[in-house]
Amino acid sequence: MEDRLHEDQDKVLKVLNIKKIWVPIFISLLFLGYLLWKDQNFSLQNLALIKEMKILGALGALTCLGLRDGLYMLRIYMLTEKSISWKDCFTIVVLWEFSSAVTPSAIGGAFVAVFLFMNIGCSFGKSLAYVMSSAILDNLFFIAFSPLGFIHSFQDPIFSQAHAFLVFPFWVSYILIALYTEFMGGGLFFFPNFFRWLMVKVTSWGFLKRYQEAAIKQGNDIILASKSFGKKNFIFWMKIILLTFVIWISRYLILNCLATSFIKCSAADHFKIFCNHLVMWVTMLISPTPGSSGTAEYVFYSMYGKLFGKYTMSIALVWRIFTFYVYLLAGVLILPKWIKQVKK
Repeated sequence: MEDRLHEDQDKVLKVLNIKKIWVPIFISLLFLGYLLWKDQNFSLQNLALIKEMKILGALGALTCLGLRDGLYMLRIYMLTEKSISWKDCFTIVVLWEFSSAVTPSAIGGAFVAVFLFMNIGCSFGKSLAYVMSSAILDNLFFIAFSPLGFIHSFQDPIFSQAHAFLVFPFWVSYILIALYTEFMGGGLFFFPNFFRWLMVKVTSWGFLKRYQEAAIKQGNDIILASKSFGKKNFIFWMKIILLTFVIWISRYLILNCLATSFIKCSAADHFKIFCNHLVMWVTMLISPTPGSSGTAEYVFYSMYGKLFGKYTMSIALVWRIFTFYVYLLAGVLILPKWIKQVKK
């Protein structure tokens, strides 16, 4: 286990590298420059409108951000059966988000998260269980709510025609999420032994034989992870699922609050912002860029340009600060001390 931890440590430290923050920042700035050059509707004057932001909406967004991260820490605390400190929960949340921000969205920070749990004393089986269950819970939210957002957003013929290009990536992302959740959820919670057998069986064919050793290892880890949650009752999982839904709704409402900082929004507008956000987020999940840089801004301008008008650029910038750059900054602040502790 010690050798494995050291091997994983080297891989993790390559991801949790402060220098990597410049990649997503550069991509975002590059896209912003392209937009200013290409689109006559946007200019530096639009960006200067950020000074008109009202404090009340900003405080609402800050509250939603704090609620989201606080409940995220609570979910980790509950999943680990209150066996780790709140400080460790905070460190895991920040570094997990940081790793997601500096890696492509399709990859995410799952590998780093497993190491983070192992680094505070959790076994590999339990660490894998915590990360897998978190991913499955998050995906349940997308599976349950994303179709609602898609149906509502594309009911408008004008919106549907203008954003037809989003249909394919949305459903590709949604299907991949659903398949992953079904496969990993079944393997983790219901049929871990069958899951292991299937992985070993598939890797016994042709060129896949080279992966059989890794499949056996992964299958054994899944069985260990499954045992970690075998004694949890139905009420526990209902609480965790409800908590997860509140976490994601809080994150989405950050944009609603920021919108009210610049424009007047009716109840119908707020519902539209929320539904569009569902479509946008699922589409961003298959982005090849770190933290969906460039992709997030492009889809945002496309989906909210008409609704937010001249304030689109200002709202987009503040939204990315609250949901993306804040984790880059937090990671930069706590990474040096954390890396010193890990190396010791």
